Amino acid sequence: MNILVLNSSDKCYATQSILTAGEKHGHKMIVLDPAYFTPLVSNVEKGYDRVYDLLPKAATRITMSEVDAIIPRIGNNLIYNSYILEHLTLNLGIYSIQSAAGLRAASNKFHTLQMVSRHGIKTPITLYVKAANNIDFLIEKVGGLPFILKYNYGSQGAGVMLMETKKSAVSTIEGLLKNKADFILQQYIESKGQDIRAIVMGDLVVAAYRRTAPKGDFRSNLSLGGTGELVNLSMDDQIICVKASKAIDMEVSGVDLIKDTKGTTYLNEINSNFGFKGQKITGINIGEHLIRYIENRKIIGNDAPTKAPDQYYEQLRTENKSLFQQVQFFKENKRINELFEATKGKEIDYRDLTGRPAKRSIKSKFDIYKIMIDTFLIK
Repeated sequence: MNILVLNSSDKCYATQSILTAGEKHGHKMIVLDPAYFTPLVSNVEKGYDRVYDLLPKAATRITMSEVDAIIPRIGNNLIYNSYILEHLTLNLGIYSIQSAAGLRAASNKFHTLQMVSRHGIKTPITLYVKAANNIDFLIEKVGGLPFILKYNYGSQGAGVMLMETKKSAVSTIEGLLKNKADFILQQYIESKGQDIRAIVMGDLVVAAYRRTAPKGDFRSNLSLGGTGELVNLSMDDQIICVKASKAIDMEVSGVDLIKDTKGTTYLNEINSNFGFKGQKITGINIGEHLIRYIENRKIIGNDAPTKAPDQYYEQLRTENKSLFQQVQFFKENKRINELFEATKGKEIDYRDLTGRPAKRSIKSKFDIYKIMIDTFLIK
């Protein structure tokens, strides 16, 4: 396969791990910076949208025939780059392990929690604030002091603050509101400075490790000096991780869980551009798992990932047409329709195959078939 890695550099540790694994499996690995891509929307009804790479002096076109799968490793220029990815996947029909909508959702901390909450996943109490005349009310709603204040966008622990005094909390919130900053307030979960990073691929958690904050800090990010250790997640926690990743339309993601002192699990964040430092902690080759995931992925019983969406829709139409014809036979059977019209709303007495008396109210044609099947005997 030809696998395109969307990244501004092929030198970073994660990308190198992916390239090594892909080349080991005999795939052609391509690294391109999506910041230099430009999408073209055609004025023709179907099939002529384009994506061009403008980095070379002679612009080159990215085509479906040249790319079988995309691995986004997008950190900077996320909004623009996500629309590039959307054009590649939805307009050109190239498969990606992550959706553009998923990237945008994961980049927005509140939107992530908003989406997973709809799917019944427990999160810390969180408030999204743009204007307020009653800061005391906000503090009270997130459980009082201490609480967490985060910039809505950001990664690796940047822009995450612990508010421990009312004076500092009020002044910080007032300043952020005045400057029209995008931030959230969040309930503080006492977790002893620990959280869990789980790497999700499809329906599986392929690696998980506990991160512990350095002394004097509450943030456990490895990039800030946190340490890590391999952990075996319970089945319940694995289900939370997979369910959360699917909730924001991500096949592959880094899911962060936090546990309170009673062992209750909360979904904290979901990361699209998760780091690969967990490889050294767990001994699990994440790049290898990623390549295998792409190789083994199945869509509607077919090998992925080179099929365009229209091909899947056509297959579904064919399968559904066959199913519809079978259903139509039962729906349009003349004798059944006559029996239904004659008995609709009535209660029918009959005996089943064992000879036992039975009753059934006729509400739909299904009830007629049910009586027929219950009494039909082949000798």
